[in-house]
Amino acid sequence: MQRPVTRSYLQAALACVLLAGCSEEDPPVVIEITVGWEKLAFQDAPAVLTLDVAAIDPGEAVIATATTTPGGSFSLGEVPPDQLLRIEAHGRDAAGIERMKAKSLVALAGGIESDLWPVFIQRTGAFARPPGELLHGHVNGVGGVLGERFLFVTGGTGIPGSEPGEPGTIAYYDMLALSSTAGARVDNIAPRSLVVSADGSAILLIDDQRAVWVDFDVGVQEVELPAGLTSFADVAGGMTVDGPEASFVVGATRLEAPSDRVLVVFPDRSIGVATLPAPRTGAAATWIENAGLAIAGGNDTVDGVDLLRIDAQQAQPIGFVADPVVGAGATAGEGAGELVLVCGRDGAEMPAPARLLNLSCTQCEPTMLDFALPEALDRCSVYNGPNGFIVVGADGTGEMRAFLINSVPEVSEIALRDRRRGAVVAPAPNGTLAVIGGEKLDGTPALTIESLMP
Repeated sequence: MQRPVTRSYLQAALACVLLAGCSEEDPPVVIEITVGWEKLAFQDAPAVLTLDVAAIDPGEAVIATATTTPGGSFSLGEVPPDQLLRIEAHGRDAAGIERMKAKSLVALAGGIESDLWPVFIQRTGAFARPPGELLHGHVNGVGGVLGERFLFVTGGTGIPGSEPGEPGTIAYYDMLALSSTAGARVDNIAPRSLVVSADGSAILLIDDQRAVWVDFDVGVQEVELPAGLTSFADVAGGMTVDGPEASFVVGATRLEAPSDRVLVVFPDRSIGVATLPAPRTGAAATWIENAGLAIAGGNDTVDGVDLLRIDAQQAQPIGFVADPVVGAGATAGEGAGELVLVCGRDGAEMPAPARLLNLSCTQCEPTMLDFALPEALDRCSVYNGPNGFIVVGADGTGEMRAFLINSVPEVSEIALRDRRRGAVVAPAPNGTLAVIGGEKLDGTPALTIESLMP
């Protein structure tokens, strides 16, 4: 049995997952492959002519498949309502080359909250905007992913006409329903850093004066100032790095004030403090497997890199030459113990070269990498993708720019659909990279989500 979808704004392939025991009174769930805001995505050259759709269980076994043309309808066959599955779709051109891809979150076939399950398909290697918008905007806020389902942003500056938008509100986007959802509001806090709990059910919000756990079962819980901090201002504004056994709020990564403190948040939500040998400003930080938390740059008088191991309270310097670069992004290299630094500006405010550092070095010299970004960027984030590094940062005007650096190496820009400033960037649970919030260049709120499918 199939049921048509009549919502005119949706240009999509439709699939009906027939649930065991479906009837006219208990209609099947309709799977909608939608292009969201990119209405011409199927038609853009090279045009997509066929869609291969599969229902896949958590063990990656394919339980049903179907092939159709964009805009066609088809059935994936009967699927029990207690079956966990996700939907994956591949759009191919006339030569059979994949040009578009969709990957939903995992859901219970019989537990979809709506009778329509939307699945967003987009051009690979490009940004695209899934359906819906955030309810309100935040500029230069903080955010991430909650419960392997919700993108969110909070803190920063609200935008007039984008109510409520106060710093303590949280704007959510549901990646399963592909729509915004009402968020919580925490009074008397303007979050500058945050940590998502290891179980994904709570957020630790941090500003200069206080920190609170926002637990969606328990409510708001105040956090005591841990030994080792004079106030939460010692780390507020620092970026969060997730390691395998703890998350770290690294005060030294913020641009506005030097810090030598790291807040360590463990899976049981207990909190500790670690110290760097010297304060840094605008440092880069990332987790390096089998090494620890690496913090680089931001000080022109001390060793270029500090390394904090999971069980340590004091970071240890690695003997690289002092590195004054501010605003760089960091990621792990391909080899064991390798740290890659991209973007940022040196002490003379010139664009810094990309470089690779081996943290197991005996004679510690950085290796300059053979590529350069066409724009000087700071506030950079670097992500390892299947085709190379993806770099997202702010140019001299504050506009967010994104670049792919492949293995050649070649550098190519990936344009955002809504040019914006002050957004949050986060790896999404379906394997994409999400850009959340911010403001457009005309000062209006950027409420669409941007998604990059590598």
